[in-house]
Amino acid sequence: MGKNKKPLKSKGFSVNPFADLKVDCIAKDIEGSAKAKNKIAHTTCRIRLEKKGRAGKKVTVIYGFEPVLELVEMMNLLSDLKKSIGSGGTVKEDTLELQGDKRPQVADFLKQKHFRTKGELN
Repeated sequence: MGKNKKPLKSKGFSVNPFADLKVDCIAKDIEGSAKAKNKIAHTTCRIRLEKKGRAGKKVTVIYGFEPVLELVEMMNLLSDLKKSIGSGGTVKEDTLELQGDKRPQVADFLKQKHFRTKGELN
């Protein structure tokens, strides 16, 4: 490295290439309409703890959303759930999976979102 080398300056964009795009595929808010609230209030989510086939690690599984929530809505719900609990997780088929035994925290979160819950919470 020589003494005469100057650091590279980043040049910002003067024009936003995405400004004219109209995005219609933004996820709908789950709690937006009265119809959605009614569907959610009549949905019973089930919570269980799994350990089998996971090398001894515990995973909290939430299922029973299928007729109400679409994949995008489930991903948004999982994102909010992970932030509030402070745990990792994923969406697999029609279930949500969280790392660790988080059953009481999940039940509280879902009740705040107006879901009914069932399952062993101990």
